[in-house]
Amino acid sequence: MTNILKDGEGVMEEPLHDIQTLLFEFMSNYHQKFVSVFRQDIGGYKCNKNQKLALFFIKKKEPAIATELGKYLDMRKGSLTTLIDSLVEMGFVARQTDPADRRKALLRLTAKGEEYYGQMMDRFTENFRERFRAAGAGEVAEFHRCIAAMVKTIKKL
Repeated sequence: MTNILKDGEGVMEEPLHDIQTLLFEFMSNYHQKFVSVFRQDIGGYKCNKNQKLALFFIKKKEPAIATELGKYLDMRKGSLTTLIDSLVEMGFVARQTDPADRRKALLRLTAKGEEYYGQMMDRFTENFRERFRAAGAGEVAEFHRCIAAMVKTIKKL
């Protein structure tokens, strides 16, 4: 890996190429080792990965705004509407209009959605802990420090 070099206008290209390569490698490994659990059926429901990620986002932001969910999932409006409709039909999500701005759709988990979310997160957490058992305390602490720094930097960009 190259050192970060600065020129008069910011970061030079060589380190950016390394960062880009490392991010793609990170995302690939993250999806293989952690997000793959979102592909498993839970409680007899066949939710796809985007539906499960949507439930995660809605729970985190409750009430979630549909347009923010679209940005989080990198989905266009038509596909997002179809996704939300499917979650409403399954009884996992309730959609309501924001009283302050009728153009905004607010999303909340229903009791059924909360139950499904809990089961999904139990599996995700179990998988997550199992993956990190092989790492020592020092590696986990270093990973935590690095990932926190990455998130902080990405939020600034």
